[in-house]
Amino acid sequence: LCLNILAQSPDAVKINLPTGFSSEVVAKNLGHARHIVVNSNGDIYIKLERLRKGSGIIRLRDKNGDGKIDDTTGFANYIGTGIAIKNGYLYASSNTAVYRYKLNNNEPDVDHPETIVSGLLDRNEHNSKSIALDNDGNLYVNIGAPSNACQLQNRVTGAPGQDPCPLLDIAGGIWRFDANKTDQKFEDGVRYATGIRNVVGLDWNTSTNTLFLMQHGRDGLQDYHFFPD
Repeated sequence: LCLNILAQSPDAVKINLPTGFSSEVVAKNLGHARHIVVNSNGDIYIKLERLRKGSGIIRLRDKNGDGKIDDTTGFANYIGTGIAIKNGYLYASSNTAVYRYKLNNNEPDVDHPETIVSGLLDRNEHNSKSIALDNDGNLYVNIGAPSNACQLQNRVTGAPGQDPCPLLDIAGGIWRFDANKTDQKFEDGVRYATGIRNVVGLDWNTSTNTLFLMQHGRDGLQDYHFFPD
């Protein structure tokens, strides 16, 4: 289990764990990490929200099997959130696209990324493209709504919401694409789930063939006052 902990001194962070579990810091000072995935050989891939030395993906490798990271490399010159491994490929997202890299003997072909889908909505609000893949060749992508609560005036106290919300045709849900088809556009996707403001985390449960989501709920509830009838 890999956790990203934002702290000035990660060595000083105390994590309470159940009996039989332990924790240790495997890497520090990697920047603004978003999602993390671990390959079958133990390599850890981290997607960054901001570039670190020109790289948006960091790979951590334990070369000699002693449980310590002794090789840190970076690649991909785009920021983003989503990262996943499926069927011999490393998938990663920017805020507008999803790419994949062929894993040849656990080495990503960083010089020949394939663009799976591009042209995804990015209006600088809820623009992270979290991703998940199932076992039937489908790629699921979050497209967050560029709004707090689909209000007529965004983030204005007392501004009414819109019903129906016009943003739901292009955002505020999960879109499904072909995980093995390159150069797709937004129009090639299928709206799989809607009415979901912004999904930070998602994963496919291979046992039940079900997509699980963690929604980022609306802001500003502290600014509203409700009175009984």
